[in-house]
Amino acid sequence: MGSKRVVAGLFVGGAAAIAACFGSEPTAGTTVQPILQSSSTFYDFGMVPVGVTKGSSPFIISSQGPQDDDTIINITEMCGDFDLALNPSPQGYRVYCDGGLGTNDGSGSGSGSTCIPNSYTFSATFTPVGGGISSCTVRVDYMQTGTGSAAFFNITLQGSGASATNSLSISPPDGTDLSFGDIPINQASSAQALSITNNGTSPLSV
Repeated sequence: MGSKRVVAGLFVGGAAAIAACFGSEPTAGTTVQPILQSSSTFYDFGMVPVGVTKGSSPFIISSQGPQDDDTIINITEMCGDFDLALNPSPQGYRVYCDGGLGTNDGSGSGSGSTCIPNSYTFSATFTPVGGGISSCTVRVDYMQTGTGSAAFFNITLQGSGASATNSLSISPPDGTDLSFGDIPINQASSAQALSITNNGTSPLSV
């Protein structure tokens, strides 16, 4: 049997989704709630130049045990530098085990010991608008399918914005003469290579 935890509160039908979306906490009574899990609950984007977008590794939301059956209410964040790629929409998406004879087929009544998860996958992006460290909390609201008992867990995102710098280098170095030798009139010389390198953190046009 999958891991269980006790969550306060009982909700009925659509009322659970409404309460979770507005951040209401469970009240009065207790109910046994299957636990959803994420492949990662923390992701660090590292140093990203200001104005540049960097994507995350995928987050996989899955059941912990073969008898768990949950429905995602929503996945939300309210952070200016971060964005979520939620496709398809997580609202109403069922997460359960489905692995063959004796396992949960999505009915919530499976009794097997193996799990091939019907999971939900999404990713995030970080586009810093300024220098310094930024963090974001992603909230995953879900409910036990068919019962209306609600729960949630958080995923933390973090990244650092690197202020743009401009720096060019030229090879051969500046001040070095390019020697073409003696060339007859109306005859082209051989080409001389000149390399320009962007050593900064922002795009440059030459």
